[in-house]
Amino acid sequence: MNVLFVSIDSLRRDFLDTYQDDPWCIEYEVDTTNLDRFAERATVFNTHYAGSLPCMPARREWLTGTQEFLWRPWGPIEPFDTTLPEALRHADVMTKLITDHFHYFQHGSGGYFEDFNGFEFIRGHENDTWKTAPRS
Repeated sequence: MNVLFVSIDSLRRDFLDTYQDDPWCIEYEVDTTNLDRFAERATVFNTHYAGSLPCMPARREWLTGTQEFLWRPWGPIEPFDTTLPEALRHADVMTKLITDHFHYFQHGSGGYFEDFNGFEFIRGHENDTWKTAPRS
């Protein structure tokens, strides 16, 4: 079995031809050809609603099935949480996280990548201090 979970920050449903919605607030086309082609072979969820929209609370919900934002703001995966990659690993499914989401690796946000068999961090987004400029 192959499982590929795709999360794209700030991509609206109405931009994707897969959902056949017209963007209601823009007057330009967004090219999502590759995502639409991928969706033809993937499972597409039509009635999924996010309980939390800020980055880290939403990601805890995805990984644990726990509704997050009503009870606390951003925080780590808790020791009592069972994560999706942990459950998949116990079922002999290989998992890997590929992300540019800097917040997974910030101090105090622990647990978001540890349960995957492997991970790849694409550096340089948001406040990532991967590259720094010398002080003048």
